[in-house]
Amino acid sequence: MAESTNRKSGITRRGFLKTTGAMAAAGVIGAAGADRLTALAAGTGQEDAGTKVVISNCRGNCGGRCPVRVTVREGKVVKTAPSKMTPGNEDQARICVKGLSQPQRLYDPDRLKYPMKRAEGTERGDEQWERISWDEAFKTIGDKFNELIKTDGGSSIAMWTGYASQGILNGSDQHGWQSIGYGRFSKAIGTSSFDSAADWAGILGGMQTGLYSQGNTQNVIGTKNIILIGADPTEPMQFEWVYIKKAMEQGARLITIDPRFSNAAAHSDVYLPIIPGTDGLLLLAWCNYVLENCELNMDFLTKGSVAPVLVKEDGTFLHMSDLGVEPQMVLDPTYGIEVPVDPLAVWDESTNGPAPMSAAVAPAIFGEFVVNGVPMKTALQISKEAIAGYTMERAAEECGLDLATITDVIEHYAAEPSCIISYNGMAHHNNSHYNYKPLALLVALTGNHGRQGAVCLAGGTWTYYWGVNSADATPPNAKEVIRYPGMLLPKLLEEGHLGDHVYRPKAIWVMNGNPLANESGRCDLVDAFKQMELIVVSDSVMTDTARYADIILPIVHPYEETDILNESSAGSHGHYVPLCKAVEPAFECKTDMDCFRGVAAAMGMPDLYDKTDDEYLEEAFTNAPTQQMIGLTKDALFEAGFRGEVFATPIPLLFNEKQSYVTATGPNKLIEFYWEKPTPRYDYGQEIDVELERVPGWAPPHEASASNPLFAKYPLLPVNNHSRYSTHSQQAHTLLIRELQPEPVVKLNPEDAAARGIETGDIVRVFNDRGYVVIKAELTEGIRPGTINMRQGWQSDHFIEGHAQDLTDIYMNEYCQNSNFVDYLCEVELWS
Repeated sequence: MAESTNRKSGITRRGFLKTTGAMAAAGVIGAAGADRLTALAAGTGQEDAGTKVVISNCRGNCGGRCPVRVTVREGKVVKTAPSKMTPGNEDQARICVKGLSQPQRLYDPDRLKYPMKRAEGTERGDEQWERISWDEAFKTIGDKFNELIKTDGGSSIAMWTGYASQGILNGSDQHGWQSIGYGRFSKAIGTSSFDSAADWAGILGGMQTGLYSQGNTQNVIGTKNIILIGADPTEPMQFEWVYIKKAMEQGARLITIDPRFSNAAAHSDVYLPIIPGTDGLLLLAWCNYVLENCELNMDFLTKGSVAPVLVKEDGTFLHMSDLGVEPQMVLDPTYGIEVPVDPLAVWDESTNGPAPMSAAVAPAIFGEFVVNGVPMKTALQISKEAIAGYTMERAAEECGLDLATITDVIEHYAAEPSCIISYNGMAHHNNSHYNYKPLALLVALTGNHGRQGAVCLAGGTWTYYWGVNSADATPPNAKEVIRYPGMLLPKLLEEGHLGDHVYRPKAIWVMNGNPLANESGRCDLVDAFKQMELIVVSDSVMTDTARYADIILPIVHPYEETDILNESSAGSHGHYVPLCKAVEPAFECKTDMDCFRGVAAAMGMPDLYDKTDDEYLEEAFTNAPTQQMIGLTKDALFEAGFRGEVFATPIPLLFNEKQSYVTATGPNKLIEFYWEKPTPRYDYGQEIDVELERVPGWAPPHEASASNPLFAKYPLLPVNNHSRYSTHSQQAHTLLIRELQPEPVVKLNPEDAAARGIETGDIVRVFNDRGYVVIKAELTEGIRPGTINMRQGWQSDHFIEGHAQDLTDIYMNEYCQNSNFVDYLCEVELWS
């Protein structure tokens, strides 16, 4: 039987309600094995006969991880609502329309219902499918994987993951390091492991500077200034907006830096419509201004940053071992273990000689000094010299901003307790990771970090990760897993190697992601997919990536499984959040763990998963110092969750107790605006400009710049934004969301539209040399001239023709390997 789907036909609300009733009557697959969690799911949370309430969440990657109360009546989810929070934190009890619409996503009439294979004689992308059994699906996958392992080795099988689920059992974030299902399977075979390249300029920049994973949006309360750069918390991060508004009610001034007049900009005291891709240049100019005109925070510079550290002639830091002092064993407070530390050396002006940073009485932050006959400078001195050319006048001109306004903003920021909030909006160009060293330098110079009312949230706001026992994700006789961004697939197929790794993927298993809708360089990726011998996609609905699959595996909705998020403490709520199973899986849907077990058994590895899901979750607490610190146990977490309550003890926030992996300075945990040993995200022998990567600096975007000769042909710079109504493509077809946000549009400034004879409602073609998309135009003064905006997350069947991601480039910066969603040039014309 062949089937095809087309979501453009739509469905009425009455038809939707009829469909949900039909789904409730459909056959379901019961939970495997009776255990403690199964008993909890069946016997707690009862509010009245036939009704129960449990805690779960959306599981999407908007950053919220908001606890959600899921009401179940007669075996159906009938309502979602904000959860009850810890007394005193009632403001955290909120969810957005993404959470409210989850029942429609759960009962989507076009959910994938059973395993399918591509119909014989059809091409990938034709969307002609044949229903198959789970046994046939597992056998087909297992046989092909075994064949490839025998002929080409395990690395010929590529596991491609995204951010859609980051559960301990069923997640796959960052190659499954903290995922039982993904981790054990990939290590048993020695697969290639492809992760998303999205946002890695911000993630890597935030990690290597030490700005990442510190503090929380609650910490803006008490501030005098909040600068939003690359962030709009009124849209995808709505749960954080409540704290920003509270701070504003107490007198905080809000400044928004954004090429588009966002909702946050509409609420701001100051709006800076910056030219896309020039954020780092503005930050460098601000650093220069503070250095020359403002009082520096000496305490933070000398104790909380690398400013006074002496730098040797080879560019690396001077350590006390260079002076004959043996490294010390120091307790790492995050993990409670002793680690060797070689103290950094500074110039102590009280003794006029070198000294350990922690013992120096008067460490110098500027100057050149001679140590054992060798001239050395401080890290701040080198950085100051490197950024001397980034003046405020240059920033005003190249960023398209008013000089007086940007001067006023930096003067207030430097003189008062202030906050900077940056999500990943300034991480979508090829030059984006250069934004984070100047951001770290600005924080160090002013001391606006690590305290209530003065914090920098860059690249993410997570406070703690789960300390999952790594042995659980590592089977006996584990093999090496080769890890790279999936966007390198076309390069691998063309060249057959990455550095010393010689291999060519021949099969891909995609899960927890939709790369053909959400990664840049889509045209090249589609061509690469067509060269595969087997493509498997695990998902709950048809996606752009699933359309190119040979085998589709239907996966459960979060409300149909039990798990714990790796990043349960993400967002502003600061609580651990369990995923408590609310209802049984619909149709023939299975969990990711079930799929891994099935394929492993078909490959002759029936004992790869040697524990039940319940036992694996219990093990997740055995090496988790944070959970032990607050007395959290699995049973306590889930007993509360299955009562419909959030575990009462909130997670302790991290300020200066950063995780030790964040920076190169170990337990010192300093803000590093100078990188002594620049380390690419993945090192496969590529060339990097070490001198540029060491110091704060800036480079223009790869393509999206007026200085590019291509600008004469394609004179428009793009920006995109995340929607308040959807998380990437997860709610792309949810019926309620489509009522609120019916179709994609391209937004143009009236000045640009008039020059092209375009009016609101016209159908236009946005194009460049790589591809095009046909889409409806919308005119708005809320975007600077010379710029267009297309919201992120639409799928191919939403566009009239083409795809927005077809305009993007596969090219990645060799240092951070980042998706360059808006680093392209384009033109817009009326479409006929």
